Amino acid sequence: MTGDSALLDNRNVQAFKKSSLDVGELTVILPSEFKEESYQALEYYIYIPHAYANPEAMDLGLAFILMDDDQLAQVAYEFIKKTTQSIEPTLVVAVKKPYKGYDNTSLINLLGHIRGRFNIAETKLWSVGEGSGASACVSLNRVCPSAFASMAVNKKVRKLRGPWLTTKPVLSGRNYNVVDVPLWSVTKLMDRTINWTKKHTNYVKVASSSNQDKAFLAIDKDYLGKTAWEATEPGPSWISLDFREPLYITRWAVHSVKIIENCLLEYSLDGITWKKLDKVEKNQSTRIDRFVKRGLLARYLRLFSISPMHVFEFEIYGDHSAFDSFKYETYQGDCGSYLAYRLFEPDPENLPEGKKVPLVVYLHGAGQRGHYNEAQLSITCGEGATNIAYPWWQKKHPCYIAAIQCPLEEAHASDRVAKNEADLIRGIIKRFSRIDDNRIYLTGISLGGFGTYKLGIENPELFAALVPVAGGGMANFESYPGMAPFLGLTEKDNAGDIKTGNYYDRASILKNMPVWAFHSADDNIVSVELCTSMVEAIRSAGNKSIRQTIYPKGTFGATPHYSWLYAYYDYDMWEWLFGQAKNKSTNKEIYQ
Repeated sequence: MTGDSALLDNRNVQAFKKSSLDVGELTVILPSEFKEESYQALEYYIYIPHAYANPEAMDLGLAFILMDDDQLAQVAYEFIKKTTQSIEPTLVVAVKKPYKGYDNTSLINLLGHIRGRFNIAETKLWSVGEGSGASACVSLNRVCPSAFASMAVNKKVRKLRGPWLTTKPVLSGRNYNVVDVPLWSVTKLMDRTINWTKKHTNYVKVASSSNQDKAFLAIDKDYLGKTAWEATEPGPSWISLDFREPLYITRWAVHSVKIIENCLLEYSLDGITWKKLDKVEKNQSTRIDRFVKRGLLARYLRLFSISPMHVFEFEIYGDHSAFDSFKYETYQGDCGSYLAYRLFEPDPENLPEGKKVPLVVYLHGAGQRGHYNEAQLSITCGEGATNIAYPWWQKKHPCYIAAIQCPLEEAHASDRVAKNEADLIRGIIKRFSRIDDNRIYLTGISLGGFGTYKLGIENPELFAALVPVAGGGMANFESYPGMAPFLGLTEKDNAGDIKTGNYYDRASILKNMPVWAFHSADDNIVSVELCTSMVEAIRSAGNKSIRQTIYPKGTFGATPHYSWLYAYYDYDMWEWLFGQAKNKSTNKEIYQ
């Protein structure tokens, strides 16, 4: 048998139809894309991505799968699908369970053999364990704590805590969905450790020991190595980055014109006093890519060498220092549905005596949908929540923050999800007596921008102000047929939504609602017309104070949809938002 229809053993077709699959229940036939190989005592299936034939391809990821038996696991096939490979070209190695069981020595030897054959990035190794392979996967991660970026196992494993997990996202449990695993594994490191030097060129401040005018070329998003910074003076050289706010360091990389044999990665809290974070000696490659233990918080990073350097790209990866301040919560909605959300509670010492504080609700975009309750706070996609959780802001404007995650294949703008989100918000207000129900603020990006209008129009009494970013309104979904898939709505699901989705005709509901909309003029995902038309509809309904900020073409380079990268770093917007209240008398108290 060949093709997708032959992947599942007929005995297990019913198991595949379940909404949540136990990987151990599946048996699959070997697809032609995989080859069978062996190394020492281990036998394995291997898939080499087509992108590897391209000499300009980026470093490959590696999915290292320890199987329950000698049958190729379904999750291995999921890793080779176009949807997964488009996120990250990934080599897949699925190891057959040996007769005497797995042992770490053999697995480490095989891993070294594979990495010797292919150009595998040090920070793109994902481990997956199934059945008896799950325990072996955990054991391997304990022995090699820095080798893998993430771990997914299909059964509950006790005692997962420990220093070996300080940098490692873990997915476990018998009922995870096999289809989700590869996408989760491939994107997991990206969710928490985005390349901060590529955020946008105006955000990071660069300084260098010499040739300062060209220092920006070391962080100019030139992955192909056509532009570079070069130290023009003899002797020691350095290049430093100021990220303007603290971040946790997880990884750093250097792509150099000439080999940098010895160098240091240094960090500083003030930009004056520097300490060593990592040290490279006797390097023989133009590419340095190293994983460092998460937990160090720093604003300034510096690459230092005793000799002049010539650098294509200097990259720092990290995550928000505010990420871990959000608690993991779930909400049980109607019809068995549920919502995952992260909740930030202000420090009691920051709460003003005898006064209540706002609740800010953040709705993420389409790419952060899921069930693992982390992606909605990811770097470059979670700033609508994390940027106001920092201590300096909380001391000035203490508040509660709820970042709600929309389930996969659904949308904030769909009726069921919107109702659950509104009910959840009301529940949070009822739960915390220090929340000021006159100051409930709603903001969202892209998919969440549509959801912001949806919740605002259907629950105007709930919110004091709205900040939709890269979202909009529409007369109906039929007018923009390409938007239905983006919003996660099918024709059948949308049958009842076409009437309720008419935002323009109901714009008068927001005639007294403070609104500030943000968009990019050249947004290639959500047309700017959807933003400006909705703003005009609200203004025509009588809202004369509505605001909109349209960023000029070219502001966001190759990612014109990402207008939130500026919007949520505009603290004038945040000051404006925190000054809004449903009750005018409350407005006066805010500034007293």
